[in-house]
Amino acid sequence: MAVHSSAAALVRSKTRTVADAIVAQLGLWGVQYVFGVQGRSILDVLEAMNRQDTVRYLETRDEEAAALMASAQAKLTGRLSACIGTTGPGVTNLLTGLYDAESDGAPVLAICGEERRDTIGRGAYQAIDQHALFETSSHFNHDILDPGQTSEILMLACKAAIEKGGVARLGVPADVSRAEVESPLIGPTGHLVQERWPAPAARVAEAVEMLSSAKRPVILAGRGARDARDVLTLCADRLDTPVVTSCPAKGLVAEEWPRALGVVGRFGNEVADDAVRSADVLLVVGCSLSENTTEGWTLISDDTRIVQIDTNSWHMGRNHRVDLALVGDAYLTLDEIVRQAKPVQHPSYRTELDGRKRDWTARIDIDADSDAVPIRPQRVIRELAQACADDAIIALDVGDHAAFFCEQFPVRNQTILVSGRMGVMGFSVPAANAAKLARPNRQAIALCGDGDFSSTMGEFLTACQYHLPVMVVLMDNGALGMAISEQTHERLHPVGFYSKLADCDYAKFAVACGGMGARVSKPADLRTTLESAFNVGRPALVQVDVDTNQRPRFGG
Repeated sequence: MAVHSSAAALVRSKTRTVADAIVAQLGLWGVQYVFGVQGRSILDVLEAMNRQDTVRYLETRDEEAAALMASAQAKLTGRLSACIGTTGPGVTNLLTGLYDAESDGAPVLAICGEERRDTIGRGAYQAIDQHALFETSSHFNHDILDPGQTSEILMLACKAAIEKGGVARLGVPADVSRAEVESPLIGPTGHLVQERWPAPAARVAEAVEMLSSAKRPVILAGRGARDARDVLTLCADRLDTPVVTSCPAKGLVAEEWPRALGVVGRFGNEVADDAVRSADVLLVVGCSLSENTTEGWTLISDDTRIVQIDTNSWHMGRNHRVDLALVGDAYLTLDEIVRQAKPVQHPSYRTELDGRKRDWTARIDIDADSDAVPIRPQRVIRELAQACADDAIIALDVGDHAAFFCEQFPVRNQTILVSGRMGVMGFSVPAANAAKLARPNRQAIALCGDGDFSSTMGEFLTACQYHLPVMVVLMDNGALGMAISEQTHERLHPVGFYSKLADCDYAKFAVACGGMGARVSKPADLRTTLESAFNVGRPALVQVDVDTNQRPRFGG
């Protein structure tokens, strides 16, 4: 993790309030933004942020969105991010977004306002048992009860979030935040240990032998391989091996690359799935083999031998027996595999997969090129792919559109952000806002359905307030489409009362917020509307009326 360039191990003693100390120390740990909603127990911390210019406070419309912004920014940058909530409902509202960070290993510090120490246990207004609430959703869960311990406790919180990968909760009683302290600040130097190491060379040699002798090898890459893209492609070339990815890792390899077969699992395609099913050796890199990636842990055959690379041994053998565990950094371990392995070729295997990929692409192109009205969602994905920048950041929400995106979008060099394991509906707009703050020179796109957008639509107003020119592509099918798809997949009768959504002109809402809004109902208008929205220079929303009868493939 990159830390603040001016960070020092210790900052000399200086009399300051606890709130000032917290903010100053966050700056040393590289935190640039704290996302949240104002409330009386955190006002001193917010005031402390107003007194300096290293750490910026950004107000959201809801604490859930604040935590989602922190989670998304941590996923994008790999650095510590932070959010803040006042006691009671402010803290409980943070939880969904924090569970997203915890589930996906994103380092996030949650600063949680508490009631005054002299009211603890007396049923004070909005008081809750925060410690109990966070016991299952954080790696660090402590309060600052002694002002003199502020620097040490905050250091441990930051260290836990970064090194363990997830959430650290820091409780700050209102009276503590305004107390004065003289203890020095503690930066990351000497406290943050992030060494990288490859798996042992002897174990790598075993893996090379197993992979080199395979007849139908496959590399399955997850989000944990995000920093190993170049060496991953070298490894695949050396071993003549196709590459599939989990949904959160979509974009790890360019999909025009001949070895790329796309996403595997619930949101995947049949070519990738069949390759994994028939693999005799599976090299798993930075992937925990989750339920979605493995079709409910049914996709990988018992006969398939698994070689798994991960820094976290907990991911090894959780749901599938692993034949060879390589505990180490993905980049360094793959580099060692490339160094040891001799070139291998599988001409007939390669020809088979190339043919299947070509046939699959031709079939899905039929819907992507369709001029049908209502617009097919596949056409929206195709037009977005052609209109957006090669290095765009796309925040993908939860729904049918996510399946169509994983199937249809030909990633070149775009970065994809998702709510992976939690699948939080409404993730995309807060995530796009966070992405634009972290990477202001790149396009930030929220791709969502009408159910997603309506759950966090206030965050479009946040984008307008802070002049963040994000782009929302809203695929409106007038329903909770994934609920209908799941009912259909389970051979149940879709329940219209629960799944249908009231019509709303979200484009007009966008204009009312101060952004650009456009509604598209004809395929021929898609490209020019998208291009105009990208160039408008302010938050923009393109609402596309899509065919509600189009159902994505859910594995199998």
